[in-house]
Amino acid sequence: MRTRRLPQLLVALLSLFSAFCATQTVMLRTIPQPLASPRLRVFVQPLESGSRWRISYPAYADAILGGVSKVWRATGMCEVVPAEDVDTAAGTTRRSLEWKARNYELARRVASALWAEYAMLVERTESNQQYSFKSTLINARTGAVFEVTMRVLGGTRDDYPPVIQAAYRQLFSDARHDMLATARLKRDSAGAPAAAVSGQAAPAPISRSIDFAAGESQSRATGTRIPVAVYDFDSKEEDLLLSSILSEALRAELAAQGRFELVSREALDRILEELSLQLSGALDESQAVKVGRGVAARQILVGHYGAVGSLSVIQVKRIDVETQKILGVGSLRCPAGREEELLAGMAGLAAGVSTDD
Repeated sequence: MRTRRLPQLLVALLSLFSAFCATQTVMLRTIPQPLASPRLRVFVQPLESGSRWRISYPAYADAILGGVSKVWRATGMCEVVPAEDVDTAAGTTRRSLEWKARNYELARRVASALWAEYAMLVERTESNQQYSFKSTLINARTGAVFEVTMRVLGGTRDDYPPVIQAAYRQLFSDARHDMLATARLKRDSAGAPAAAVSGQAAPAPISRSIDFAAGESQSRATGTRIPVAVYDFDSKEEDLLLSSILSEALRAELAAQGRFELVSREALDRILEELSLQLSGALDESQAVKVGRGVAARQILVGHYGAVGSLSVIQVKRIDVETQKILGVGSLRCPAGREEELLAGMAGLAAGVSTDD
């Protein structure tokens, strides 16, 4: 019995040793530092396991990069590192590297070489004809990990866009405090990613597993919900990143109420582009109302984020597009540097601004 088990033990040890060596021998090249950006940088690596896929890995990788880039870009919070930059840093054979070993050490190293605050692994898996998509967001500085596994129920195994959207919503819900803290560090370090934390244990991973029914997001009744266009908070240029994260958090809370049908960022961007404007509270109210009419919104929500003395303050108001009457107002404040308290109060702010005066 002992003789038969020895080869299996050797194979397991060799496998572990190979995985360890893979993370240690990858030669990375740091790309030139990009221009300062008001967004967090994310590098995305598509992965796969299993073999029952109709779409090839290269086509899948292109679809994931395109879909994830579109989602992050639309929020105003993040930009995805171009694939050619990732190839420069990690090589063109990166698909086969050991991305998960040693608490995602390689993913963090590559993110640092790309001047990115986050790494994101998106893996499609198949086992016994059961399909799922796992999205893992990793903070390159602290090692914080946020994981969402979407088990696909019905639909097609290659239907990425709604899965990406659903995974993003859960990832943002779990990681928004981490993203806000990272944005504050980036602002205070003049736009450069903060140095990685060494000698400190990474926080415990936050992991979710969700059954995703294809078509679920499209099946909800929308006839009784009020179409509303939500604009990013107006803010100073150095606070744009924090402002976009806080604005997105308010959108998430408004959507969760079930009372409103939020106009998509894509639809707003199209109208704003036509008018040579930006999705920001810097629009005056007449412009915001005009854009709202252009996307068939019945109401708009505008706001401001910034410092008032030693406080950080959010002020928002909801306006009827037709009458331009103010329907609801709300505000939050906290000591400067403790903006996580604003996130903690976002559900209350959404409830307050949703109440008609």
